[in-house]
Amino acid sequence: ALMKDYVYQLDDHVKRLHTQATALVGSTKAKSVAMKEFSSILSAWKLTHENRNCPDQPDTTFKMIDFAATGISEIGMGTLNAQTDMEQEKLEEAVQDLALVVQAWRAALSKRKDLQVTYTTRIKQVQDRTNDIVKAQKAGKSAIILKQAENDKEKAEKESDVARTSLDDGSHRLLREGKRIQ
Repeated sequence: ALMKDYVYQLDDHVKRLHTQATALVGSTKAKSVAMKEFSSILSAWKLTHENRNCPDQPDTTFKMIDFAATGISEIGMGTLNAQTDMEQEKLEEAVQDLALVVQAWRAALSKRKDLQVTYTTRIKQVQDRTNDIVKAQKAGKSAIILKQAENDKEKAEKESDVARTSLDDGSHRLLREGKRIQ
C-alpha cells in the first residue's frame, strides 16, 4: 500500500511537472513568435516611414523605437530561440522521459497486483482440491473418483507453480522499474 501510494503521488507530481514544463516552453515560444511579429511590424513601419518623404515631420520617436527594437530583436531572437531549444531538449523531454518511467512503474505495480491475485486464487484451488480428496476418502468414494480428485489437485498445483513463477517475475519487474526512478 505504501509503494502504491508513493507511485500514485509520484505520477501526479510528474504530470504536474510535465504540464508546467510544457507551459514554460510554450511561453518562451510565444515570446519568440511575438518578437518575430514585432520585428516584422517594425520593418514594415520603417519602410513606410522611409517612403513618406516628409522632412518637416519629426521622427525622433520612430528612431528611439527603432533603435530599442533593433537591439531587442537582434539579441532577443537568438536568445529566445536558444532558450526554447534548451527548454525543449533538457526540460520538457526529461520530464516526458520521467513520466514514461513512472507510467512503467505504475503498470508494473498493477500487473504485480493482478499476478498476486491469480497466485492467491491458485493456492485456494489447491486447498479446495485437497479438501475434495479428504471428503471423498471420508465418504468412501470409489477409486476412480479419488483418482480424478488427485488429478485435479495435481493440475491445480502445477497452475499454482506457474502463477508463483509469474508473481516472482512480476515482483522483479516492479523492483527494476522502481530502481529506474532512483
